[in-house]
Amino acid sequence: MKKSELVDIIVIVGIFIITVFSLSNFFINKDILFNGKDSIVLEDKKQLKIASFNVQVLGRSKMKKPEVVDNLLKILSRYDIIFIQELRDKSGLAIKKLLAKLNEKSDSHYQSIISKRLGITSSKEQYVFFYKDPIKIISIYQHIGSKSDFNRDPFAIIFTYYGRRFGLLGVHIDPDDVKKELNNLDDVYYDVSRSFSTKNLLLFGDFNADCSYLSNYALKMLDLKRDKKFIWYIDSKQDTTVSQTDCAYDRLISNKDFYYKIDNVSIFNFKDEYNLTYRNALKVSDHFPIEFDLILKDWLLSVFYYV
Repeated sequence: MKKSELVDIIVIVGIFIITVFSLSNFFINKDILFNGKDSIVLEDKKQLKIASFNVQVLGRSKMKKPEVVDNLLKILSRYDIIFIQELRDKSGLAIKKLLAKLNEKSDSHYQSIISKRLGITSSKEQYVFFYKDPIKIISIYQHIGSKSDFNRDPFAIIFTYYGRRFGLLGVHIDPDDVKKELNNLDDVYYDVSRSFSTKNLLLFGDFNADCSYLSNYALKMLDLKRDKKFIWYIDSKQDTTVSQTDCAYDRLISNKDFYYKIDNVSIFNFKDEYNLTYRNALKVSDHFPIEFDLILKDWLLSVFYYV
C-alpha cells in the first residue's frame, strides 16, 4: 500500500469517527434543538452569565431604600439569568418594582418567572428567576412533596437560548433541616431530570451547607456527595457570606453528563467591588451571589456543520 493511500485511509477514518461521535452526541443529547428551517442553530452567542443570590428578605421595606435598590440593580444587571431567593412580599409589588427598575437601568429586556409562595410556617418565601431576552422558558417544574421533605420545595426551569436547552433547579434549604433536605434533594434532581428528559440540569441555591448547619463529615455523607455522578463547584474553603463568618452556604452542582461547559465559577463580592462599608453591604444581603459562565457552543457539531 502506498503512503498516500494510507494517509487517505487515516483521514477518512478520522472524519468517520468525528462524524459518528458528533451525531451520537446530537441524537443522545435531546437538548440540541433546530430552528424553523430544520438546520442546526449555530450562532456565536453561546455564553451566558448565570447567578444564584439569596437577597435576604426581599420585600417592600428593602425596596424603599434607594441606595440598597441601586446596589441590587448593579448586581442583577451583571447576569443573563439570576435565581433569587427569599422574596417575602405577599402583595407581589416589590418584585414587580424591582423588575421595572432593572429594565429601566439595563440596555437589555428582562422577564421574570416566580414560584408559588412556599413554606410550612407562617413566613412564606418565593423563588424568582430574572432572565434576559432572547432567553426563553420551555418548561416549569415546581416540586410538590410531603411537608416533611422541604420547608420550601425546589423550583426548576428549562430555558432555551439560540437553540440550546438547559435546566436550572433552585432551592433554599431550611437551616434547621439541612442534612435531611439535602438528602431529599438528590431524589428531586433525578425526578426533574426524568421529567424533562435531560441531563443538562444544574442545581444551585442557598444550601446552608457549612459551618454550624452542616459539619464537614455530614457533608461528605450526603447522597449528593457520595454519588460520584455529581460535581460540586464550590467547596467548603470558600466564603459566600457577607457577614464576618467564613461559610460556603451557597453551592452549585452538575452531573458528570452535563453536555455544556461550566466556567469561571466564583463568588461575587459586591462589598469590595462597590466599595461598600460592612454595614451598607449587609443592607443589601448577608449572602454574596455565586456566579458562573455557561458555555453553550458545541464545537464538534460546529466543525461538522461547516465542513
